[in-house]
Amino acid sequence: MAVDANVLIFERTREELRAGKTLYRSIEAGFYRAFPSILDGHVTTLISCAALFWLGSGLVKGFALTLALGVGISLFTALTCTRTFMLSVINFQNLRKPQYFAPNIPPITKRQPEVTP
Repeated sequence: MAVDANVLIFERTREELRAGKTLYRSIEAGFYRAFPSILDGHVTTLISCAALFWLGSGLVKGFALTLALGVGISLFTALTCTRTFMLSVINFQNLRKPQYFAPNIPPITKRQPEVTP
């Protein structure tokens, strides 16, 4: 689940970079666009955990509880720790290049200016 959440975030960020947004705006939009998918996947798994815990016994209840804790921690880290890490990385001038996040995109000087709604 944690890997899936990070893949969704990074792919959405790449899509935004390819659309011509700045790096900061791409990261913010990537998290915003990936959030519903991440939340749906985690909530679905938590519902399964609740059913296993309610209907199971012994080891199954332990598995359900352990899985639920892991999914909850995964949701937290995907939405807070990953965002903090990505935003702190772009604070370094040497790492603030969109090509590091999405290879094969045109350089910033050749891209269209960003239009705000």
